[in-house]
Amino acid sequence: MSELADSPRSDLSLMELLLFLGRHKMILAIYVVIFTVGAGVLAFILTPKYRSEVVVSPAEGSSGLGGELGSQLGGLASLAGINIGGAGAKKSDEALEFLRSRNFTAGFIQRHMLLPILFAKKWDSARNQWRDADNVPTIAEGGKKFSKQVRQIAEDKRTGMVTVYII
Repeated sequence: MSELADSPRSDLSLMELLLFLGRHKMILAIYVVIFTVGAGVLAFILTPKYRSEVVVSPAEGSSGLGGELGSQLGGLASLAGINIGGAGAKKSDEALEFLRSRNFTAGFIQRHMLLPILFAKKWDSARNQWRDADNVPTIAEGGKKFSKQVRQIAEDKRTGMVTVYII
């Protein structure tokens, strides 16, 4: 008990805290004003970035072992990180590769008319045409830009979940 009494006092009472804040109110007010103005300036200067994401669980195919025993062993094996059902893994890998493919990306860009959006600096929206008729971006260029800058696909190998980000 004597050790506690001899140790320096580390707790402040509420009244001491209020007195401390009262003595330093000008410094606190200056910091509040500086950070408020800074946050306001940043809010108007920075352009907003929007990001959409979807988490998908690929459909699993039939297990290579078949029946109830195969599903039980497949569940136990997946807990251990082992894949014994080759068909399910192939289907999910195939679906991911299709999602990443140039053909799918090109069709998506054409269907949703994304070239003017992807190459906004080259597009004249007032006249609804390209600024330089000799230098019109191709679907292949749009696909590269879309794959590198707009769409990201992340796969969690442990859970099998796939996250698709559109930035």
